[in-house]
Amino acid sequence: MGLCEQCRWFRRPKPASHLLAAVFTTQHAEVSQALNKIQEDEQKQRDAEAQFKGVQARAGDRDENRRWRMRPAMTEFCAFAEDKGIYYICELKNAGGTCGDFAAGTPERHACSNCRHRGVAEGRRRDQQTEELFARKATEAAIAKSSTKDPEQLLTAHRQGAAARQAFELTGAYNAKGVVAARPGYLDVCAALSTEDEFVVCALQNPWSTCGKWEPAQAVAAPAAAPDPRPQPAPISPPAPAPLTPTAPRGAAGETLVPGPRPLTRAILADAISALEWILDVQIPPAVRAPVESSIVSSWRSGDDIGGVLQFVETYRSVHAQNVETRDAIREENQAAVVASLRAQPGPAVAQLIALYDAANAPIAWGNPPLTHEIANCYFDLMGFVHSLAANTEWLPLPDQIRDTYAQMLAAQYSSLPPPVQAWLGTLPRGWTALRAAWRNATPEMRGVLRQQVLANAGDLPQFGPPPAYAQAPYAPPPPPAYGYPGQPVPAAMAPQPVAPASADGEKSADQLLADIVKMGKEEEEKLTKEDPVQAYQVRLQNNARNAQLLSNMMQMRHESMMAIVHNIH
Repeated sequence: MGLCEQCRWFRRPKPASHLLAAVFTTQHAEVSQALNKIQEDEQKQRDAEAQFKGVQARAGDRDENRRWRMRPAMTEFCAFAEDKGIYYICELKNAGGTCGDFAAGTPERHACSNCRHRGVAEGRRRDQQTEELFARKATEAAIAKSSTKDPEQLLTAHRQGAAARQAFELTGAYNAKGVVAARPGYLDVCAALSTEDEFVVCALQNPWSTCGKWEPAQAVAAPAAAPDPRPQPAPISPPAPAPLTPTAPRGAAGETLVPGPRPLTRAILADAISALEWILDVQIPPAVRAPVESSIVSSWRSGDDIGGVLQFVETYRSVHAQNVETRDAIREENQAAVVASLRAQPGPAVAQLIALYDAANAPIAWGNPPLTHEIANCYFDLMGFVHSLAANTEWLPLPDQIRDTYAQMLAAQYSSLPPPVQAWLGTLPRGWTALRAAWRNATPEMRGVLRQQVLANAGDLPQFGPPPAYAQAPYAPPPPPAYGYPGQPVPAAMAPQPVAPASADGEKSADQLLADIVKMGKEEEEKLTKEDPVQAYQVRLQNNARNAQLLSNMMQMRHESMMAIVHNIH
């Protein structure tokens, strides 16, 4: 015997508007208006429940006359038989304090927050990610000196849409009395009570934390440091050399040269040689190929760096499936590290590979870095590409004879060029191949944006046409230039200048940073495509505009250096 308020079955009213307001804590006008309408409806419910309670009090002293027809929303009730769907009117069940089911105390707390059946809503997390995404796009646009109008408009539209979605969801959950047909985005649901067609909202189903389906959530151990989720490119490293052995016999591609858990086959060996030719950009003659193959076979037999060879071959096979522009760009991105690794390794096979590479990249003029045919060709190709964009024609490389002439002109002036200009020219093998790959792989829309940005910042470049007499007389190659040619002894006065070491703090070049930005943008788009294709398309447009502006800024910074080279050649 006792007061209802002291009984463990007593339940105070918890209006749905209060429960939903605790979940939807935003200050959006749409949410506030939806909650106000619910409160207006709850006032009508309170009046109706009070009227029903009076009717039941006058109906007689029978058990069914002490019950609510359903669980009241705005009035206290007795939950002694709530597991059977029976809710008693407190004043009638405990009239005169004579209730025989009175039990002093409070019920054991079974809150949804620590229940294993709780299905956490993902709407806020998605909204937060989208908000951060569009805010980041606005920041990136500002940094790139591009218009921030579009990302700011997308951010505003997202916020308005999120408010409308929350208002719609809380109104729907209230009208459906906490059992909705579609899984909510902002309200947690009970997995134990929900089905494939109906979802029970935790906040409205278990407001007093007394759910009979409650089970404790399993304790989760503190996770270890998560690995970097960004995909890490496989490093390209050459196979380690080994002492020379007699050349392995020739045979079919599937022939096993070295048996074992990871056998060396003729196909793997052939691809390893092809991979070295690709990364060094040389043709390996038979006289060099034989000792290199023997070195790989010997290394495999001794078990040295088998994984490194396989990784090198798999990387090559993956790259070989790409278009030629992409293959060239990947080669130039990794070539310097591979060559440095080879130079640090002993052995005659490696020495012969390095000799091939050095011969293919012999300097035609000394500087910092020295000028090579590759650097000169990349410069002329870049200039020709800009002119083809201006003329709206397909870019074609210069004929070899004209290239030789212009290379000699550039080499004659190279030593007098300012160090920043020489340094910029040295970046062209990587920069130009990356630009060609980006153009080759870009969509038509992106090519249009890139073309506009390039031409807007390239300025009036002089034409690099053939010499005036080229059209009137057959072409005759000029005599060997005074600065030397591959294989010619180098005078002591022309010794190479020391190359500036890399930044001690690992600072990346502008090309590397731009490549990283583009890569992260692609990863971002791919992830969003799986979750929200419409948002992924919006982000793709923003990324394209940002990348084009960044490319424009880089070209503008390099424009003065480019002009200095042009004027020196003329």
